[in-house]
Amino acid sequence: MKFSIILFLFLFSGIGFCQTQRIEKYYFGKSGINTIISQPSGETIVVSTFNSRPSLIKKIAEQVFAYYMSHLADWQEKTTFTVDDAVVSGTFTVKRSEKLTAIDFFYEKVEWKNGLTEIYDPSKK
Repeated sequence: MKFSIILFLFLFSGIGFCQTQRIEKYYFGKSGINTIISQPSGETIVVSTFNSRPSLIKKIAEQVFAYYMSHLADWQEKTTFTVDDAVVSGTFTVKRSEKLTAIDFFYEKVEWKNGLTEIYDPSKK
């Protein structure tokens, strides 16, 4: 009887401890141009994401462009974007050359709603 009580307590205490956040590194993400926008003024805007997770590429590219349009400046900063099932952190950069604007977003960390956190690690490339 004591053995079954101890086993019961051991199993249920393990369930409580296994609910912690998991952190995994990923080494190969998708990189490339996601969107090219031609403005009526003749300006061309190119939105690129680097080291991205395949399921998030389109949604994050749309948010990166919206973020740029709300600020309209040349800069580099760390920022966070939230989509349906994840929170993505990374570096946002804007570069301009006459009528061409390049907007780049480099993924650094993806926090999924299921508790998994993925961190990009370029060391294995």
